[in-house]
Amino acid sequence: MGATPRLPLRGQRNPHNPSPLHWHVVRPAAWADGLESTERDVVQAALQELLGPGPGFREPTTLLLALGLMHKVPACRALALEVFLLACTTGRLDPAALGTILGRFLAHEFVPVQRLADNLQQARAIDATTDDALLQVLNNLLPELPAAPLRNTKKLVELYAELTSRSGREPAEAIKTNLRSWQGTSALKQVVGELV
Repeated sequence: MGATPRLPLRGQRNPHNPSPLHWHVVRPAAWADGLESTERDVVQAALQELLGPGPGFREPTTLLLALGLMHKVPACRALALEVFLLACTTGRLDPAALGTILGRFLAHEFVPVQRLADNLQQARAIDATTDDALLQVLNNLLPELPAAPLRNTKKLVELYAELTSRSGREPAEAIKTNLRSWQGTSALKQVVGELV
C-alpha cells in the first residue's frame, strides 16, 4: 500500500486561504458513496491537512468536514471526527455553520441519519468545549430536519437531550417546533417529552 497522495495543486498554494482547494475537493467528496480509491485518497489527504494549524474554517472547509463526518468510508469518518475534535479545541470550527450544513444534507436524505449520529456520539463527554460545540451543531442541525422524522432521528434527539441536560440549558426555540411535531411519533415520544 503506497503513501497517501499529495493533493493536486496548480500554482502556489496559500496556506492561509485553503478555500479554493477545498472547493475542488468537495466535488469528489459529494459523491461519497461511489468514489474511486484515488478520489477517496484526495478527500482523506484534505482532511489530514486540517489537523495542522491554520485559520478558522470557511464555508468550503466546513462543507468538506461535514462530508467527511458523513462519508461512506469509515476511515474518512474517523479522520473527520478527529478534525472536528481538534477544531473544537483550537477554535477553528464554526459549529453553527457545520450544524446547518449537516442538517440540510440529512433533510435531503444524502446519507442515513444513523451514520452521522453514530459518529457524533463519539464526540460527547470528552470535555466542556467539545460538548458545547456539539450542542451548537445540534441546535442548528435539528431545525433543518423535516417535520416527519427521518429514520433514526431518535439517535440525534437522544444525544441532544443528553447534552442539554448536562449543560443545564433549555432547548433552543427553533428546535422546539420540530420536537413538538415529532412528539406524536411513538419512537420519539419519550425522549421528546423530556425536552418540551
